[in-house]
Amino acid sequence: MKNVLKHVVAPEWFTLQDDVDIDEETGGQMVVSEADAAEHFVIANVRRPCDYWVSHWAFISDRARRGDKYPLPNNLIGLRPPYTSPGDRARFGALVKANDHFGYTPMAIGRIGAWARPHCWVRTHVLMEDVLACLTHYVEECGGEGVELEQARAWIAQNEDLHKKTNAASEAHIPCSSFFGPGGAEKGLVMQRDGWTIEAFELERCCSE
Repeated sequence: MKNVLKHVVAPEWFTLQDDVDIDEETGGQMVVSEADAAEHFVIANVRRPCDYWVSHWAFISDRARRGDKYPLPNNLIGLRPPYTSPGDRARFGALVKANDHFGYTPMAIGRIGAWARPHCWVRTHVLMEDVLACLTHYVEECGGEGVELEQARAWIAQNEDLHKKTNAASEAHIPCSSFFGPGGAEKGLVMQRDGWTIEAFELERCCSE
């Protein structure tokens, strides 16, 4: 979503949470407060839960391979992209089984504070469509400072395939569904933790493919 918003919203009119991720006063993670939601138009991102688990694990594994520190033990981190070896599939399965704090639900609550605070939600599998809908809402209902809607619509129409890069889980594209089942993760565990988002956000299914 960041790569889209920076092209369709004037930079002085929006702040990305990733750019202010640490609260300077507390040293903890930034959270969208009630005051933030009262003063700003808040857009949040949601993705299909199985997609999220595979993508986030692959992202962490990529970071670990580059030498970046990340809070996962080595036995749960993928070793070689695209992380489709039996060993890496088993590591992903172990992660799903062992970590009830890793999913989308605790991550989102930790960052947005409460489900009611965002004014608009963007679903990753229809990213461009939902970004345009959120910008339209912002312009029509909130004044639209910093957004030229026709220019935004034109840019989005010219870059419709950008969401496919967002859906890519790692350096190499990984089909989400291939990580669940025999030798991999138990889909039921993901559904227990994050399955409620499918109906709540009209995500339709757990994996995009």
